[in-house]
Amino acid sequence: MKFLSILLLLPFAAMAASGLPDKPFVSAEGMGTISVPPDGVNVMVEVIGSGQTASEAFKQSSDKIGRLVNAVESIGLPENAIVASDLSVGQDMQRVDGEYVSVGYEARRSMTIEVRDMKKVSALLDALLQADVSQISHIQRFVDDEEAVKAKVLELAVIDARRRAEHYAKLQGRELGEVWWVGDDVSLTRQMNRESLPMAAYMQSPGTPFFSAGDIEFSQPVEVIYLLD
Repeated sequence: MKFLSILLLLPFAAMAASGLPDKPFVSAEGMGTISVPPDGVNVMVEVIGSGQTASEAFKQSSDKIGRLVNAVESIGLPENAIVASDLSVGQDMQRVDGEYVSVGYEARRSMTIEVRDMKKVSALLDALLQADVSQISHIQRFVDDEEAVKAKVLELAVIDARRRAEHYAKLQGRELGEVWWVGDDVSLTRQMNRESLPMAAYMQSPGTPFFSAGDIEFSQPVEVIYLLD
């Protein structure tokens, strides 16, 4: 990222009209970054049942959910580790000869499985595959107190911005005054906390340690405008 300092020498009236300070100032961008180990992982699963009737689709979906629960319990996770969305049942529409026609019914339910023991993630994926529970969409790492991490990242970003601003001011033979404006309109980013699951590759070699619980990196840019003394 490019970091810039700006010491404006425009007439004060012009600066005031632009919404900027009506006295000399310096603007600096800072970046805060923290890497933290995850507290757990959410495994997202899509359970899909199909049939010629809605009841057949519902029954197939229910059977798969039962196998999913058994798979979760088989590796020592409690049943309450599973959070399920509402069940949706509707016609399965497919394109035939340029037109969409009903070929039966589908019953869908999204399931999220929380795993806090990282050593059990690969075992869970194996168990789910063996249970044939339709589709594992992705896995997502998480931290319990994300708000505290966000606050620390923002604090580091502001400290970095001040360090840069002090350097810019020193180059001009000036000292920093009070803060005139702080902006963090760019949302905090989370890197390495979500992975797609290449099911085809994984199914070719089940039992292979696919998942490694790396740290989650949180980053936040901030821009600060200081008046100059």
